[in-house]
Amino acid sequence: MNNLSANESAQKPAVLIIDDSKLVRVSIKRVLKKEFTIIEAVDGEDGWEKLLANQEIQVVITDAGMPRLDGFELIERIRQYDDKRLQDIPIMMVTGAEKAQTDVREKALRLGATDFITKPFDDVQMLARARTHARLDTTQRTLEKTTHELEESSAVDPLTKISNRRYWLQQGSQALAFATRHKQALSFIGIGIDNFSDIKTQCGDETAQHVQIWLTKLLQPILRKEDSIARIGEGLFAVIAPTATRMDAAVLAERMRKIVSASPFTETVIALPVNISLGIACLGASDVSTAEGYLNAVVQLIQQAQKKGGNRTLALAAKQAQAEAPQKPRPSIDTALDLLAQNNTASIQPFLKDLARQVLPLLEMCNQTYGWQAEQHLAALKDKLEMK
Repeated sequence: MNNLSANESAQKPAVLIIDDSKLVRVSIKRVLKKEFTIIEAVDGEDGWEKLLANQEIQVVITDAGMPRLDGFELIERIRQYDDKRLQDIPIMMVTGAEKAQTDVREKALRLGATDFITKPFDDVQMLARARTHARLDTTQRTLEKTTHELEESSAVDPLTKISNRRYWLQQGSQALAFATRHKQALSFIGIGIDNFSDIKTQCGDETAQHVQIWLTKLLQPILRKEDSIARIGEGLFAVIAPTATRMDAAVLAERMRKIVSASPFTETVIALPVNISLGIACLGASDVSTAEGYLNAVVQLIQQAQKKGGNRTLALAAKQAQAEAPQKPRPSIDTALDLLAQNNTASIQPFLKDLARQVLPLLEMCNQTYGWQAEQHLAALKDKLEMK
């Protein structure tokens, strides 16, 4: 279809010409071929496939009436597609005589056409308009690339104002190094909004963005001061939880899951129920050794949870315990209280004495501060806690 060398093609903007008339395609190609790489398609469906396959296409020139998929349906499909490159790409529609084509032009403009060329077209006008739209597309792409690079170099997600993926990975690497060096617990928790693509399709991109902002504000108060949350993708978040054991992480994940499930999004006309699925990966639970590896692991767990119906938490399986491996780590006081509130006494029972020893200094301080005169009772309690 085109005899340009690879180097020549790489230097020229690409134009997609879609028309079921070979004569029209040849006529347009004759005008543009010196300045543009030409890609041809025989109808709307063929053009759509070529547009998806070639990221370099900068201008689309399409006829209105074609078999399989006409020009109007093609414009509508392009503008509604979930890809900003296609949503913004210049589309020139080739129409008939101007007076007879008013309705055609109005419909095409309403659907998102950028410009019109009237048959029989003027060569100079055709070339000038193609040049203009290609330059605009180049400028738009440059701006988007610069914006993306600035966002990537920043530590803050511009939508939610929390950490972005890049900064989270830096924090994760530091947390891994510290926990490994000091033999401390560390957990990573992934959070995914269930059916997020459906929310975007049914409610629109703006609502989907507001749902992510709302979720961020809902979850932040649940986290500890030492925890770090970031948005790592569309509808995806991740938490770094230093010193959190598998049990601590499970309790924190359950808190988040329950509060989201009980708090529908109310910024729409009808309250929108939102659920999340979570994935947990703890230090030492697998052979993963990098922050990115743990992030990939929790995202995979989220996907598995969503395939099972969503609104649930899955954890990375622990390694097979070896003979010399220590017993399950003791829960923190906060976790123990949560488990007690859930009437999950079996998980606390093996650690009761250790937990009581942790709170004993607080009781002794209270006795001293408030004059309870409970020295004998506390001494007796201390003796009992020391007994095996």
